[in-house]
Amino acid sequence: RPRRTLVFCSWAAEEFGMIGSTEWTEQFGKQLSARAVAYLNIDQAFNGNYSFRAKSTPLMYDLLWEVTKQVPNPDPEEVAAGRTTVFDTWLERLYDLDHPERPWINSIASGSDFSPFQQVLGVPCLDIRYTDMTIGEPLYHTLYETFELVDELYDRGFLFHSSVTAVWSILAVTIADLQLLPFTPARYPAYLETGIEELQTEYGDLMAAQNLSFSRLSQATDKFSDDVNNFVAELESIDLSNVLETRRANDRLMMIERAFLDPRGLPDRPHYLHVVTSPSDFNTYSGSAFSGLSDTLYRISVTDDLQELASLWRTVEQHLAAVTHFVYTAGRVLSDQLW
Repeated sequence: RPRRTLVFCSWAAEEFGMIGSTEWTEQFGKQLSARAVAYLNIDQAFNGNYSFRAKSTPLMYDLLWEVTKQVPNPDPEEVAAGRTTVFDTWLERLYDLDHPERPWINSIASGSDFSPFQQVLGVPCLDIRYTDMTIGEPLYHTLYETFELVDELYDRGFLFHSSVTAVWSILAVTIADLQLLPFTPARYPAYLETGIEELQTEYGDLMAAQNLSFSRLSQATDKFSDDVNNFVAELESIDLSNVLETRRANDRLMMIERAFLDPRGLPDRPHYLHVVTSPSDFNTYSGSAFSGLSDTLYRISVTDDLQELASLWRTVEQHLAAVTHFVYTAGRVLSDQLW
C-alpha cells in the first residue's frame, strides 16, 4: 500500500471548457486544498515520436529529470546512437536554451485538465507526453483519429505510449511513497527572476514613464530566494524518523504553490488565482510568470483611450502590490515566520 493515496481520474468534456475536472475540483476543493500533494496530467500521451516533452511547476523539474533517466528509450535508432534513456533523447532534442545541460520544461499554464488544480487550488502539477518536432498533429480531433491509426501508423507496438506510462508510474509511486515530498523549491526563485527580467525587458520603459518599477517585486523575490535556501539547508538535516518533523516539512512544501494564490484572482479574470503561473489571456496554452501584469501592460501599450489607460494603470499598481505580497508570503510559508 502506498504511503499516500493515489486517485486515478478520467475527465469528461475537456474540450468544452475542462468541465469534468473543473466541476470535480469545485465539488471537492476543500479536501484537495488541504490534502492533495500533486496532480500528474496526461492529455495526449503521444502526438509524435520526436521527443519526450513536459510542462511543470518548477517544484517538480528535478523529479522529472531524474525519473526520465530511469526509463528505457523507446526509439531503437536513439538507443543505437548511445542515448539509452528517455532523458537522453529529451536532452539531445529539446534542451533548455539558457541551460543546455538540462532538458527544457515548459511553463505550466492552461489548455488541459491540470488548470483548476494548479491555477485555482495551488496543487503542484505537471503534464507529460511524447511529441513531434513541430507543433500540431494533422489528424487531431478528426474521425481518422482511431485506435487503428495509432496501432498501425503512429506507434506500432505502443512503445512510446509504454514509456510515457512508465514515466507517469514512477512519478506517482515516488511522490506517493517517499517520506519527504520530492519537490525542489530551489528552482522557483530563478523562475520568478526570469519572469521579472522578461517584464523589465518588455515593459520597463513603459513603467518608468509612470514612475513605476519592478524593484519591490525583485526585492520580494530576493527575500524568497533567501528563505528557500534556508529551508533547503534545514531539509538536509531533517530527522526522517521523526514523524512530526517530517510532516511539518511536508506541510511547508505543500504550501509553496498555495502561497501564490490570490483569492481575488487576476485582473478581470477572477477564475485564475495563481499570480505566478496562471496563463496569459492572449494564449492560454503557453505560460510565463506574472501574466496578470504582462497582460495589463500589453493592453496599456496598445490603447490610446485616456480613460481606459487611467484604469489600467491603477490595475497595474494594485496587482503589482498583490503579486509582491504573495511572493513575500511564499517565503514566510517556508520560514514559518508570523512576525
